[in-house]
Amino acid sequence: MSSIRMARAIRFKPVFLAVSLALTVGLAMVASACSSSDDNTSANTLGALNTLSAAGLHGIDTTIQSGTIPPTGQSVASHMQIVLQLTKWPSELKAPAAKMAGLMATMVTSLNSDKPDIAKAQAASAAAHAGYHEFSDLVWTYLGKQAGVKVADAPD
Repeated sequence: MSSIRMARAIRFKPVFLAVSLALTVGLAMVASACSSSDDNTSANTLGALNTLSAAGLHGIDTTIQSGTIPPTGQSVASHMQIVLQLTKWPSELKAPAAKMAGLMATMVTSLNSDKPDIAKAQAASAAAHAGYHEFSDLVWTYLGKQAGVKVADAPD
């Protein structure tokens, strides 16, 4: 690890610890849900959504847009790509989940360097952040339908 990345890692240690804890809990939830029977699709979906929500994509994107690459950005994006690819999504969410996994893969690629191209990282991070909001809305709409609850701003 370069001295620049080490200095960033030390400065972002509290953020790293919080994100690591959230990811650990979220991944445990997803693993538990994914090992359940196929009729537990809503639990799988909710576990994955909770993991994505706890990942801190907003904060990572805000930091990258300000011109700083957070030391956890690449690993968080990689972990989210794994969650998206391993979750047993209901049929109507499979294509959006694959698209979101692709956005995470692009973000990982843009950050995979000791000196990432900040413009590419900003574009990839912004796309992943916006994509997360779109995907989250789709997932909450799906879960709302499963629960018989109309989600605010959800299409009829």
